[in-house]
Amino acid sequence: MKVFDEKECFSAIDKNLYDFARSGAKFKEDDTFISYFGKSISYGKFTSGVDRLIKVLISYKELRKGDRIVISPLNMPEAMQLIYACNYVGLVPIMVDIRLSPREMKKIISDVGAKIAFVTDVNAAKLEIICEAECLQKLYVIPVAESIGFPFTFFKKFSSFFTGNDYMFKRLTHKKISVWHEFVNRKCDEIPADFVPAGPDSEIVFATSGSTGEKKYVRHRARSINYNVYVHEYYYDMGSPEYESMLAFMPIFICFGFVGSLHLPMFFSQKIHVHMIYDIRKIPEIIMKVRPSCFVGSIGHWERIVGSEAVLNGDLSFLRYGLFSGEKCDKDRLEEINDILAKRGAKTKLWQAYGMTELALVSFQNPKDYKPGSVGKVLPLIEACIVEPGTDKLVTEGGEGEICIHSICQTPGYLLNDEETKKLIHKHSDGKLWVHTGDFGYVDEEGFLFIKDRIKNMQVSVSGTKIYLPALESVVGKDEEIERCAAVSVKDENRNDIKGIILFVQCKGKTNENALKKNLRNTINEELPIYLHPDKIEILKEIPLTASGKTDYPALERIANVISVDREFSVVTLK
Repeated sequence: MKVFDEKECFSAIDKNLYDFARSGAKFKEDDTFISYFGKSISYGKFTSGVDRLIKVLISYKELRKGDRIVISPLNMPEAMQLIYACNYVGLVPIMVDIRLSPREMKKIISDVGAKIAFVTDVNAAKLEIICEAECLQKLYVIPVAESIGFPFTFFKKFSSFFTGNDYMFKRLTHKKISVWHEFVNRKCDEIPADFVPAGPDSEIVFATSGSTGEKKYVRHRARSINYNVYVHEYYYDMGSPEYESMLAFMPIFICFGFVGSLHLPMFFSQKIHVHMIYDIRKIPEIIMKVRPSCFVGSIGHWERIVGSEAVLNGDLSFLRYGLFSGEKCDKDRLEEINDILAKRGAKTKLWQAYGMTELALVSFQNPKDYKPGSVGKVLPLIEACIVEPGTDKLVTEGGEGEICIHSICQTPGYLLNDEETKKLIHKHSDGKLWVHTGDFGYVDEEGFLFIKDRIKNMQVSVSGTKIYLPALESVVGKDEEIERCAAVSVKDENRNDIKGIILFVQCKGKTNENALKKNLRNTINEELPIYLHPDKIEILKEIPLTASGKTDYPALERIANVISVDREFSVVTLK
């Protein structure tokens, strides 16, 4: 394991995304970079594609450095190349979830003033709505069928998976719409001799996952994204030949997905197996088929992997690096997952990272510094402090409170949202800008960071009792029949009091629902105070997840509010 050198680090990361990725890569031009629906794309072909797009963007007279470009991609080589090209020339890619409605897409384009935008044709049914954005001059459509080379009949099903709409080519006749090959083949000149590529402060913008509320768009500088990749060399020796391939399953329109599915493997010259149908049910089948040495995902992805028959009866000796982030994982559950990985021959534990879109990476467990239950020690160039929630006042050493981070990776703020930026970033008495994470935890005497809960998950009943719904989830999640669970509250609209709690449960297999509910009630009665007892237990076939694999609490809250219409809850009080 190398010793971290701050000067060497800044020398490496102070570049735009494309220059950084190429600076680390030790590939040969003919080495496979992307394995994609049976096709292989070499590093040479990929980088020559980026270079071509750089020329096109520089020659695009309507665009200036700093202009924002909306990109709503699948994990496609064309979209990957476009992101690097935009960042290199100083344009700002705004990464947008492909599953947004046309009206949501139109609003984002209008809000950021994007002159051009790129979408895939899975959105083709209602592209005219997107084109209603007055600032938009051109909407470029990347045809998935052309990219993957699959027949039209397959593509109709593919489009329907994301949007519920069949692909309709006639919708591409709008005057603002052009297809991808028209953009790539635009007439362009050679790069001018006086052209200066963008530097480490060039930006890329990602949306928050939206797992706990409304999405916000987070600005990140190239330097901070590069750092996320660079530190892997010091803790995992990621440049070693044994880390030869990565499964690129996480969508690149989220920060964690872009870093783990593209930027990290390119820097370390890995081969990436690209999959762009983000159906978590398919992940065990995919991982056993392509046998990657590395996989970065959410705990939801890993739970699905180790719970599948294919994995439980299979050989995981190919797996040498596994990382998850996004949600807190119970210590016992993580040890259970690691036991399964070990029994199936995996050459790694599952390591936990801590971060958020606004901070990128903060810490992760690693072979050198590992303590069960913690998320590791904070990384170099990152500081953590614990304050009393809602204040800037430090708690006593070892005390619990809100986690605040001062980091090389922190966002300069939300895009076009100063109000939320002021809530997020505070200047403390030391003169530094600290991000208030909204996470509740502590740092122990050895410097290990522990996450207890999201502060917003703490609610107060009408009697003033503090209610932590994750405590209910933690107890229920230990049941052997439970695959995943989530608890949400239902509030009285007039008084904002909590009038009920609904516990959603997803089972591992077929089960007697009445017997399961009775067992859960018994466990809850024995282990939890009465104010944490759910008013109703609802068994779902699948608990909804976000694109990043986290529990989609807003979706569950919508379900809970519908359920509450049919039932009068008792107000939660301390009895």
